[in-house]
Amino acid sequence: MRCRVRTVSFLLVASAVGLLGCASEQTKEAGVAAATASTTQAGLDVCTVAPTPGSTTASVEVDGRAYPTEIFQPEGRDVARVAAVVDLHGLDSNGPDQAALTRFRELADSEGFVVAEPSAPVGLLGVTGWEIAALDEPDRDDVGAMNQLIEVLVDAQCVDPDRIFVAGYSMGGFLAAELACRPGSRVAAIMAVAGFHAPEPCERHVPTLVVHGTADPIVPLGPNGTSLIVDDTMPPAVIELLASSIEQEVATSARGAGCDDPPTSTELAADVAEWSYEGCDDGADHRLVLVEGGGHTWPGAAPFDEAFMGPTTTNYDATEAGWAYFASLPKRP
Repeated sequence: MRCRVRTVSFLLVASAVGLLGCASEQTKEAGVAAATASTTQAGLDVCTVAPTPGSTTASVEVDGRAYPTEIFQPEGRDVARVAAVVDLHGLDSNGPDQAALTRFRELADSEGFVVAEPSAPVGLLGVTGWEIAALDEPDRDDVGAMNQLIEVLVDAQCVDPDRIFVAGYSMGGFLAAELACRPGSRVAAIMAVAGFHAPEPCERHVPTLVVHGTADPIVPLGPNGTSLIVDDTMPPAVIELLASSIEQEVATSARGAGCDDPPTSTELAADVAEWSYEGCDDGADHRLVLVEGGGHTWPGAAPFDEAFMGPTTTNYDATEAGWAYFASLPKRP
């Protein structure tokens, strides 16, 4: 994500611990009506009408807040249900900016999956961002909103309910982790780039890919890393989160998923190593990809604000690696 206002950048690193809620039937109808593909029954393997390729706009509304979403349908769609990637932006950003950063749509056309890029409402600090426990924004439920968006994808966009994946950058990564943990979630796997934690409690575990730069100046790899944006005005929960270790958070999440064996390492590139936790319950294996010298960036994307955000590697493409990871996973039982 692009930090347009550095004075409020600390939200990038906050933990996305939302309450799982249910939108009203009126909200559900509004969200479905906003989608442009034919409405179908989630239990069927096929839809009645093939969705139209290209980008359309849908919106869900929860607790009086709208979450406008651009939904991209690939070329060559037929009536068979396909996978979807929900692509979550960071602070002071939006769905279109995230689309430009990750370029998931380019892969979607060639690989045949749907991409949904929602935009968060304006939060307590006057910029767009996801609702998180560290801020404890009252009367707001972004986890519930994203669950509602997923229902729209299944009911109105001909998406396979068993192949819904979530990718998140920075604050979006924290939200992805929290969304997957909630009971009843349809999320099959997540990828978190430049932001991840192990939510507690976590009532369901999914395959997890975490990508992080070892020189991230915003969300330090840790433990006890020094973030550029820490000051005495921040909520204690944010400071505590920043003092945590990404490696320890991944290890904690893996243990919760039943990954009892120590991780094994593989060199993916001169500056990229992958640590794999395997043999986990229900196939919820975990992977941690560390980019040596990498900043608070999306690997493989165009660099931006490098003096503040740090370097972006070109030796690892998080978008391509994320989709390859998602596509390799069997359907969960």
